Amino acid sequence: MIYAGILAGGTGSRLNATMPKQFLKIGGTPIFIETTKKMLKSDVDVIVIGCHADYIQHAKDEIAKYLPNADKEIVVCEGGCDRLSTLVAIMDEIEKRYTVTSDDIFVTHDSVRPFVTVDMLNLSIKKAKEVGACNTVTPATDTIVISKDGDFIYSMPDRSEIFLGQCPQTFNFVKLKGLIAGLTQEQKSSLTDACKIFTFNNLPVALISGDASNFKITTMGDYDIASAMADKYLGEFND
Repeated sequence: MIYAGILAGGTGSRLNATMPKQFLKIGGTPIFIETTKKMLKSDVDVIVIGCHADYIQHAKDEIAKYLPNADKEIVVCEGGCDRLSTLVAIMDEIEKRYTVTSDDIFVTHDSVRPFVTVDMLNLSIKKAKEVGACNTVTPATDTIVISKDGDFIYSMPDRSEIFLGQCPQTFNFVKLKGLIAGLTQEQKSSLTDACKIFTFNNLPVALISGDASNFKITTMGDYDIASAMADKYLGEFND
């Protein structure tokens, strides 16, 4: 089985919106619905959305409204207080509902990255089956500057070795769950994404190419750009 976990637990504080950003509309449709449509067209079998407790019913209502004929099961569960706890909540929900095997794959994606492509999702799944973990990245195009104090340059690494992480991030389900259980508190506090859990243990993470359009809607500027892009990039999914 291939399970998808859509992280939708944020409150949208950086967007200063009246509701969490994943529920705002682009092209007339809530952002998280557009993301879910991509999952529905991919090789994913089951979709689980980790949502803030206050918006679980709202998410279910929007799914019923915009995806009434979905041909795959879509589950909404309560997320956690941060990215890792939401990820774990989604995995716990999957284990509660289904019999997970050692071959099962877990695709994770941000609810507010609606411009991900189906090809990206399917290639990520393929690589995770082969390697155990896969991250989506784009090459750095600007010079990277490292500073320890924010005032002076400490180092300037070789740009050809620098990549910017995106989603999807895809894993062997059982392997990821076991590694999460073994995290120290210090590791948990420094965790920025799930792929780092594998690097903590010196385990390989395959890379696939993302795209600049596969950005995370975080600020009002991002939202304005996404709204302008919606007709061109999402039209085929709204037929």
